[in-house]
This record gives sequence, C-alpha cells and structure tokens, in this order.
Amino acid sequence: MKLFKHLKIAQKLPLVAIGAAFVASAAIGAGSYGISASTVRALTEEKLTTVAQERARELSALLLAMRDDLLVTAVSGTTVTSLGNLALGWDQIGSGQTTALQQAFIDNNPHPADQRSLLDEAGLNNGITYDMSHSRLHPGFRGQLQARGYGDIYLFDGKGNLVYSVNKGPEFATSFA
Repeated sequence: MKLFKHLKIAQKLPLVAIGAAFVASAAIGAGSYGISASTVRALTEEKLTTVAQERARELSALLLAMRDDLLVTAVSGTTVTSLGNLALGWDQIGSGQTTALQQAFIDNNPHPADQRSLLDEAGLNNGITYDMSHSRLHPGFRGQLQARGYGDIYLFDGKGNLVYSVNKGPEFATSFA
C-alpha cells in the first residue's frame, strides 16, 4: 500500500483499470464455467436417460417376444402331443428314469458337453416311446433355441419331472416336485 501512495495519478489510473478488468474477467470466467458445467451435466443426464429408456424398451420388447414365443409353443399341437408321448415314455422306463435318461443322453452322448443338443436319438432299449418322441421333437426345439438365442428349453410333465431339455444339462430328467 505504501507503494500505491507514492505513485502519481497517471500511474494509479491504469493500475486501477487493469485491476478492474482482471476482477471483471475473473467474474465472467467463473460465471461462464458454472453455466457450462451445468449445461454439460444436463446434456449428459438427458443422454443417459434416453439410453436407459431405449434399453428398457428393448428389454420389454425382448421379454414380450419371449412370452409370445412361449405361448405359441405351449399351445402347439406338436408340443402337446410330444409332451404326452414323452411323459408316457418316462413312465414306460419305470423306476430309475433319471439314471436311464441321463446315462443315455448325457454319459453316452458322443458329442462334447456343449454340443449335447446334437443327439436326436439315444437308442434306448427301455423307453422306446420316449426315444422316438424325442427324435421327432428335438430338431424343432433345437432350431428354436438357436434361432431365439435361448439358454435352454424345458418341458415338464404334470408331476414336476423335467422330461425334456434341449441341452441336457445335469438338471435333465430330474424331479422338481
């Protein structure tokens, strides 16, 4: 401050003008930064909201398509008849269906675990009705699984037994009752 007292008015005036310009620039810069940050935040939130809404619509459409596919498959005469035949074949095998079917379609399957679905017929001696029904039904369900990108397709009998699976995982031929 002592330095400022010793300066002439011709020197003080430019310093005051420069100081005022600096303060004004700083205020304008801070205000612009605040407005810009607010605008960027709003645009980002709007974009994220739009993306989330689009993904929700896509998921809803996928679930509706899956529901429709399931309903059409469930009421199909082929599915109803085949399920009846598979259940009849299940009962025909007698006790130990789980062991017999898992051995035929999983343990003795010539294809690796990730390609078990390629086996249409297992050559069952006991359960010929099951094997014959499976060989008729399986290619169609395998094609449906591949076309729709499903993980697996299951059929249960009225007693809660998983009588059919496209991929024949460890849950195949077990009771869910």
